[in-house]
This record gives sequence, C-alpha cells and structure tokens, in this order.
Amino acid sequence: MSDKTIGAVANLLFHIDMGVSFSCAEAPGSMIGDSSFIANQPIAESKISTSNFSSHGAVVVHQNDNGHSFRDLVLENEAEVELKVSHKSNSPSSRLSENSAMGNTDVLSGGSRYYDLLNTVDTLDELKSTLLQSDICELQRFANNMVFSDGNPSAKIMLIGEAPGEMEDLQGRPFCGRSGNFLDKVLGSIDLSREKNVYITNMVFWRPPANRKPTETEIALCIPFVEKHIAIINPDIIIACGSTAANALLHNGFAISKLVGSVFTYNNRFTTRDFKLLPMFHPSFLLRNSDARAATWRHMIFLQKLILS
Repeated sequence: MSDKTIGAVANLLFHIDMGVSFSCAEAPGSMIGDSSFIANQPIAESKISTSNFSSHGAVVVHQNDNGHSFRDLVLENEAEVELKVSHKSNSPSSRLSENSAMGNTDVLSGGSRYYDLLNTVDTLDELKSTLLQSDICELQRFANNMVFSDGNPSAKIMLIGEAPGEMEDLQGRPFCGRSGNFLDKVLGSIDLSREKNVYITNMVFWRPPANRKPTETEIALCIPFVEKHIAIINPDIIIACGSTAANALLHNGFAISKLVGSVFTYNNRFTTRDFKLLPMFHPSFLLRNSDARAATWRHMIFLQKLILS
C-alpha cells in the first residue's frame, strides 16, 4: 500500500465521526480480492522472556529469519503472523489461585464456584440469568444495568470490549454513544454490523465507577462468564477491542499498539476448538488519536481477508 493510499485512507477514517460514510469497495488501494495482500513468508518460532509480560506467563511468538517482530511484519510487509497462546497453565483459574496465595480468598472461592456452575449452562438465556442471580463483584452494587450483549447471536464474528461506560450503563447495551457510533461506522466499512453479522459483549458486565479501568480482580471474576459466552456463541473470529480485552484474553501485558494487526490462536476450558483472535484499537482511543485510524483501516481490510478466506 503506497504512502498516498495510506494518506487517503487516513483522511477517510479521520472524518468517520463527522458523519462521512465510506465502503471498503470504494476506498483506493483496498486490495479486495488481491491474494498478495497477505504474504506467505517463512517464519521461525522464538520464545519471549516473561520479563516482557505481566505475571500471567510467557507467549510463543513467531519471527522471521532476520529477526523482525510480528508488528514489523504485519505493518510493513502486510504478512499474516500467528501468535499461539497457551491457556492451560495461564488460565484465569491459575490467576485466581495466585490471588488466593496473597490472601484474597474471596476471588478464589468466587472464581472456582463459577467455573463449576457454568459447566451446567448451555444457552445465552441461561448465562444471562446466571449473571443476574450471582453476586459476582462490587460493581453490581453501583451499576444501573447489567450490560450483557448486543448483536446477532448467530454471528461468526464476536467483538469483546472492556467494560460499560455511562451511556451503556443507562441503556443496558454495549458500545453506545459517540464511541459506539464510531465503531458501527468502522465495522460498516467492510459490511459488518451488529444487526447482521457481529455479536458484541464486554470483559466486565457492569460499569466501573467514574468509567475507570476494571481491576484485575474484577476481570478475573468475570472471565469465567466471558469464556462461557465465547463457547456458546462459537464464533469463527474474535475481535478483542482495546488493551483490557486483549490482555485479559491472551494473558499478556503487551501494549495494544504491539498487538493490533496480528492474528492469535485462542481457546478456553469451555471450547472444543481454536478461534482466530484479532486485537483492535478501542473506538474511544481512535476518536482521540487520529494517527491510529489509517492502521485501523488496514486491520479492517486484513479482517475482511480472514472472513473471505
């Protein structure tokens, strides 16, 4: 993709929130149908030190022979790079055990109880009912509504955000307001929508006070329900929207800027298959940082290639 094309796309994305609509087919240099968009480059496997992550464990990352990182490959050479993450030793239950070892027994007892309970849950209605009837975390006491999901439950694309904000809390629906409208337009650029072919939820189902970031304990308590949610929807592709969702699902501490544009393999204890997981910048971040919008456009083209493959 030339610098001229990237500039044109950046201009388009910059004006999304101004009400300007556009489609993937109309964008210059979108390379739809061009099989050369994803380069097939030989990649060698390399382990990254746990010092580069949080305490949740190491990740196996693929690098090419000359030592370029996955971000270099994806953003410079437009190659598909896959990072495989083990969800056995680094599962949420192991983090719950770590919290217990530090004296937080409430986290451990809550987490283990919910995993056992969720083994009996088979449908979305049952999952929602279980959430409503369970005293999971303190956030429930301050929220107006539980924000469970929106979109098409039969969709093959599942988008998972961070936590509800003020508008979401009032309406009981994820991604409302300005950031939600922006997300809808970004998805719509490649003919995706929550009404038709996307299902949306969050890592945490209740709004944290003052829209603060959810704590690790709050995320750990909600993760069993998120994992079951994924298993019930059974999507082909998971979009982790923002660093909180990406880090929680992948059990690493990478900045979102180092994760976007890459493909991860994801699974959990409730699933019987692997899923492709793509991190994405959160729409609220994109509204504040216009420089990231051109990269987001390229990631949406990349997502479309995966959908069509």
